[in-house]
Amino acid sequence: MGKVVIERPRKGSSHKSPKTRHFGGHIDAEGDYDGLSKLPSSPSKIYGFAPKILEKSFTDVLGPLRRYLQKNVGRPWNHVYGEASGVLGKGGWGIEHVLEDHFVWQVDRKVYVGDDGKLWSSRWGAARKVTGFYVHPKTGLLRYAAAVRPKQGPARKDTDRIRLADGRYYVLIGGLWFVARYEEMGKIPDPPRPGFSRTRPRWPDVEEPEGVRWNCRVEKSCNKKDLREIQRRLADSGKS
Repeated sequence: MGKVVIERPRKGSSHKSPKTRHFGGHIDAEGDYDGLSKLPSSPSKIYGFAPKILEKSFTDVLGPLRRYLQKNVGRPWNHVYGEASGVLGKGGWGIEHVLEDHFVWQVDRKVYVGDDGKLWSSRWGAARKVTGFYVHPKTGLLRYAAAVRPKQGPARKDTDRIRLADGRYYVLIGGLWFVARYEEMGKIPDPPRPGFSRTRPRWPDVEEPEGVRWNCRVEKSCNKKDLREIQRRLADSGKS
């Protein structure tokens, strides 16, 4: 199982990792640093600020781990973990990485019974509803809770994305405007089996009518000048 998870080649593994110099900062003649005071950590911002850096992809195959956990739902978690560690814990660092960083990570072990009698998780700090694989706090059994799909938000408007002359866009995300560029990711694949729904991109990623997906790479927040231009463009579109 460990070899199946990690042996697929990582796309972009030969690409250089981003360095401080790739984010456009420099020291001027007066000795002042002109650049980001804090380097971004999320992949979308890293490759947005440093477009010359080619992205690396995550290629570990997690399907076998999830299927194994699904087959063992209802059994004591200690037994499930003991069996997995007995196999994966003897395969060297790469396979031990699968055990600790993928297999165990799939299971929420910070679940408790709230005052309302429902199960809550403190895994991410603030209390959240339990979803996915988890260990029941009273029985110690491995359980699974399906995620509740959120209600669909308001329909996106054409004016939520405004094209600029240089190919970038003004994009409205969470009520705030950003300058972003879009990267073509190819056609969205058809569902794997009948009865499955086709995966749709979530805003600000978009899909063209012919099924081609474009991923949004945020570059910066809009400044006052950008906001004035956005208001002008919106006013002009309202008049037409």
